[in-house]
Amino acid sequence: MSRITVKNKWSSLKRHLSAGDEGFWLSSEASPEYCVRLLRFPTLQTYYGIHNKLKSSSNGWMCEFLESNGMEVLLGALERLSSAKLFVDAVMLLECTSCIKTVMNSKTGLDFMVGNRDFTRRLGRG
Repeated sequence: MSRITVKNKWSSLKRHLSAGDEGFWLSSEASPEYCVRLLRFPTLQTYYGIHNKLKSSSNGWMCEFLESNGMEVLLGALERLSSAKLFVDAVMLLECTSCIKTVMNSKTGLDFMVGNRDFTRRLGRG
């Protein structure tokens, strides 16, 4: 009998919850403003698509995303999802966190966070 790891369980749950939408990608022409609008009413698929968009974005696109309040919206979602009681929200929290991590892995995103003490505090609380 094989033992299922926690990571495999989360991956399986994520696949199940986003069944049929794992290939959700935003158009390469999707503007930062459009992505921020999508994040205001997020779904698991939205987070998945925006995470992929953030990973492949240029520094200029990332800068526009941040100037369009992208990090503000992500941190607001992080705060809401952190206090949620539903299991599905835990999966959305993981995807939201992945988006924040991707932003912070870029020099533009890290510089933005370091330059804004309020965002740094909010990230610590989330």
